[in-house]
Amino acid sequence: MNRRAFIGVIAGSVLASARSVAAQPKGRVYRAGFLFPGSPGLGIAAFEPAIRSLGWVPGQNLILEQRYAHGDLSRLPALAAELVGLKVDVILVSSLAIPAARAATRTIPTIMAFAVDDPVEEGWAASLARPGGNLTGVTLHAPELAGKRLELLKGVLPGMRRVGVLAWPRPGGLGQVRAAEAAARSLGLQVHVVEVQETAQYDSAVETLKRAGADALLVLSSSTFFAERRHIADLAIKHRLPLVAPFREVAESGGLMAYGPNIVELWKQRVPVYVDRILKGAKPGDLPIEQPTKYELIVNLQTAKTLGLAIPQSLLLRADQVIE
Repeated sequence: MNRRAFIGVIAGSVLASARSVAAQPKGRVYRAGFLFPGSPGLGIAAFEPAIRSLGWVPGQNLILEQRYAHGDLSRLPALAAELVGLKVDVILVSSLAIPAARAATRTIPTIMAFAVDDPVEEGWAASLARPGGNLTGVTLHAPELAGKRLELLKGVLPGMRRVGVLAWPRPGGLGQVRAAEAAARSLGLQVHVVEVQETAQYDSAVETLKRAGADALLVLSSSTFFAERRHIADLAIKHRLPLVAPFREVAESGGLMAYGPNIVELWKQRVPVYVDRILKGAKPGDLPIEQPTKYELIVNLQTAKTLGLAIPQSLLLRADQVIE
């Protein structure tokens, strides 16, 4: 695995100083709430050893209150209210859980751990440099990367004419759709977009794109798509659609390519620092919201062979990892 760190575009060095010798608060047990639309995954597994390295011991001086909606987004408001009722000291959220968390509290510090929306555009923060409210963390909002991913597909399929786009119908997802459509026009491609809101819709969505003549599949950035990555990758192979997605785990699950930030490294290196700073008294409104500046290209050569595709050597040489 490529071990390159995430670097905040604004003040990563400031937050990194939290790894220094500041003493842990004495004589109190703190609670961190986790509010996510899917199921427990790679994030919490990476978070626990990282937070230990900062002096917080889950089950001793830090209780981890985990609440997952398991795909039923209607449960998020009740789960958010439950965490508030437990008087947690901080809440970690993804994009789809942010509205529920904000409806439940505007005072408990809330950390974006997997957010694809623009927090300023959404009205959640005054600015990236000084959010000003109770929300901070890391945003993965980078709709311009949709164009880069389309270029990668074009490199593998030079005769590609139409690309299917799997989108989530939220502001962050719609912004990515607009960026993908603009990039497609510049590449001479037609775009067919299908929005998906429930797990049961994935099969019909990919079938619709295939019937519409899609030559390949672009998966936009969404925590829900991340959670359903194996299902989506399997469907792409079933319908013989070369796929490109934002996260390496999609390629590891059978997708053809992925280009984007390393989520596990994010949970190891950035999220724990925010939690540590806030539990030591920092105000979330004073902690800059970060964006990753390092991205990885992962190519699944096994899937390429299954689909009968020859990956250009130039692309393989650029890849951070080739799965053979």
